[in-house]
Formats: sequence, C-alpha cells, structure tokens
Amino acid sequence: MGSYPAMLGDASRGGAARECLTIGANTRGMPTTANGAVSIYYEAFGAEEDPVLLLVNGLGSQCINFKVEFCNKFVDQGFRAVRFDNRDVGLSSHLNLDPPMR
Repeated sequence: MGSYPAMLGDASRGGAARECLTIGANTRGMPTTANGAVSIYYEAFGAEEDPVLLLVNGLGSQCINFKVEFCNKFVDQGFRAVRFDNRDVGLSSHLNLDPPMR
C-alpha cells in the first residue's frame, strides 16, 4: 500500500511484524469495496489466510476510531482485522440524498 499504516505488529514482544494488506483498490490507490454508487474505504491488518475479524463502528464513524495498536492486538492473536469508514464519512463515498423538488 505504501502509506499509513505500512507495517504492523510488535517485533519487540516476539511477534512478527505484519504488513497492512488490502483486497482491492480504486483508481486513487485506496483500498475500497463497492456496491453500486457506494464505495467503502477499508484497511485490513494481518495475513490474508488468517480468520477475519470485522471491526464495525457506530453510525457516522471513521475507521480511525479503531487505533492501529488496537487492531494489532487482534493480529497478534492470529486474526486479520478489518476496519472501515461508514458511508458518508472519511474516505468512503459521500452521497447527496436531497429529496426531489415538487
């Protein structure tokens, strides 16, 4: 990915540092997944073959609410942690849902 976060894990505690892995990327190089016009930004931590733990924020929250250190705690336990920005916040798509004029 080449940007934040580049390497995860704490080698000083005997754990192997693990790269932040992504599944897909849009044309700007950010990892996203899409459904129709909605594009959701996400970051995945840990090895692709590890069981996935999806970290779900409350309404209107960005993925950065789950700090890298928090995600690393799951990676150190053998999970692949995935955090994401909800729709209309952060790096996910923002929709204009104004009601039609009558």
